[in-house]
Amino acid sequence: MILVALISVMSLLALAAPASANGGIADAERLPEPGLAPGVGDAIPELSVHDDMTIELLPSACSAGPQILLGEIAVLHVEDEALREELHSVGVGSVPLPGSSRKVNLGQVQVRMRARKIDPAKFVFAGASEVMVEAAARRIAAQDLEAAAINAVCASTGHALSPSNFRVARTDAPQGLLVPPGEVRLEAQVAPTGADMAFVRVRVRAMVDGMEARSVLVWLEITAPPVVAQLGAVTLVVEAGDVRISVPAVALQDGRPGQRIRVRNAVTGIVVQARVLDSQTVRAHAGDMEGSP
Repeated sequence: MILVALISVMSLLALAAPASANGGIADAERLPEPGLAPGVGDAIPELSVHDDMTIELLPSACSAGPQILLGEIAVLHVEDEALREELHSVGVGSVPLPGSSRKVNLGQVQVRMRARKIDPAKFVFAGASEVMVEAAARRIAAQDLEAAAINAVCASTGHALSPSNFRVARTDAPQGLLVPPGEVRLEAQVAPTGADMAFVRVRVRAMVDGMEARSVLVWLEITAPPVVAQLGAVTLVVEAGDVRISVPAVALQDGRPGQRIRVRNAVTGIVVQARVLDSQTVRAHAGDMEGSP
């Protein structure tokens, strides 16, 4: 009777615990072993390479210059704040000209780090093997360059000419001008003009933070007609400091407002260069009176 009871109990236990494919306890009842991968359908956590000593190079970057800094072309996964700041300031090359680009590779970065007494072997490098770096820049519109040139010519004529008296014949920067970021100021210098002043050339300089960044030439055609006719009578105003003397004169050539033309002093017969102010007046300085009769 006792033997029969034991056999019955063992049979019941066998039915309650089905065997696995390998003849042992069912897999569902196994305890997971340490280090085993999650089962099918479980999320696999991504392993991050961004430990506290990783330099991750970017595929492209923009630098304000004049030196490209490591902190501009890489993400610095460095917990030590002082070391991170030092790495950020490592220069890895010169910034290209505005509108152009250059490549900086991993080897160049490591050479510049060694030059700063920073051992690259202490870091993990991730990301791109080279970085395409563009210069940070701002564009000065072509119309702003042309306006600066026109205003300079108007000022040189004592504003006898207005902006409506000009046509832009040619410019070195038809698409505008790229300059480094900063406080921009345009300065224009009028070149000496020819006899008829039909065309005038102006050099426009783009000053960034007080320093010349780039310059271009603008050629202007003056569309205003001559207001002084050859052999016409004009008044020659001669200035010497605060003293002004007016004498009659004869224009020896046609003249537009602002143009310098040859005139003959009707009193002395001396020929001088004088600037046309209007249809009846030309102006010269005392030093210009050393002409020829």
